[in-house]
Parts: sequence; structure tokens; C-alpha cells
Amino acid sequence: MRRLVSMLLAVAFAAGVFVIGVPSAPVGAATLSAAALSPGCQALNTPSLDGSSIGGSLGSQELWGGETIIISADDGPIPYTITLYLNATAVATANVTTSGPGTIVYTVPNDMTASVAWGYPGGNPLPIWTVSCQPRPVDCGAYLPLTADAVVGRFVANAPTYWAPGELVEPRVTIPAGKTAWVLGVDKGGQYYKIIWACDLLWVPKNTMGPNVGDPVWGGAPLPTGVVE
Repeated sequence: MRRLVSMLLAVAFAAGVFVIGVPSAPVGAATLSAAALSPGCQALNTPSLDGSSIGGSLGSQELWGGETIIISADDGPIPYTITLYLNATAVATANVTTSGPGTIVYTVPNDMTASVAWGYPGGNPLPIWTVSCQPRPVDCGAYLPLTADAVVGRFVANAPTYWAPGELVEPRVTIPAGKTAWVLGVDKGGQYYKIIWACDLLWVPKNTMGPNVGDPVWGGAPLPTGVVE
């Protein structure tokens, strides 16, 4: 069990997808091993696209709504702008400076078939590109129903994770302060909150979580006090 939880968390952290504000989920435990990418997203992850200095393009590609295209160009001697195109229409831009790279992060709005291209106005400098694509979220709700008094709380301190009260996840994974997650209730001893994190059920020390103050949806709602298993 501990190994399974660790694997789920490791994949979620690597993908950079977390439960923020609402229980959108990277991948549910039941589907983690088959985290699906559209054919176009798979093509964008082809290693040969990285390192090019002239931009790039892919012909007609099937993309799924919610997938995230990430394209970066390294810094150069002069500032310039990079652009992402779908079906020859500019959909996103980013500015590259002399001191840092520019990165386009674009979420595909709906399922579509489109040509994908990226580039810059031309001339010097020649940027070095990095291209990738991340999977769309999968709704946790079908796997992990909420308790009646569940609310979204905010981590007020870095939180070690437990697969059961007092039983640390190994290798250890810590959720950083400032992140948010659904809180389902407390353990019998009142020392841990049960939370949804990366589409899994985990426990964190009670003193690491507080109300989601300042959030327009949750407005600092009190965390649940009901005992959960």
C-alpha cells in the first residue's frame, strides 16, 4: 500500500498537477497506469523536437481538451517573442528576455484536430526550443466521493503525508505550504486530517492545514470536524 501511494504521488508531482481549489485531478488511482495522451500530445513529447533552433511544426494532429502544451525558447542576446499556432492561427505568445527563457503554457480548450506550429519572427538570435505536452485532468469525483461537510483547506505549513494516521508514506513526500486540497474530516484521535491529494486519500498533521482564507469560493470556511476512517 505504501509503495502504491508513493508511486501515485511521485507521478503527480512529476506532472505538476495537484488538487487546487476544486478536486480536479491529475489521474485517478484506477487509471494512473493508463494516463492517456492524445496522438498529438504524444507527438509533441517526441524527444527529437527538443534542441531545434528554427522552430517547428506538426501536421494535422488529434488533441484533447484539457491537455497542456508547453513550449520554451532559451534566452538570447536580444529580447524577442515566441508564438504557438494551431491551424496557422496564433493562440499564445511569450516574451524571451536577455536574462531568461520564454515559456508558452497553453491548455487546449476542447477536443480538436489541428496542425501545431511554433516559431519567432526570424533573424537572430536562433532560439533553442523545448517542447512537451501534459495529460488532461481526470475528475476524481467518480473515484473519491466527498463527505457531507468536506471543504477545501489551505496548507499553512509544509505537510508530511501519511497513508494511515501515524504511518508515513515512503519514500517521504511533503506537500508545500500554500497548496490547497479537499479536507474530508479528522481521524479518531483528532491529530490528522484526511485529504484528497493527487486523486488519492491521504492523511496530514492537523496543524498543517487551515481554512482557505481569501478564496472567493471558500471564504475561509471552517475545516470539517467529523471523524472519518
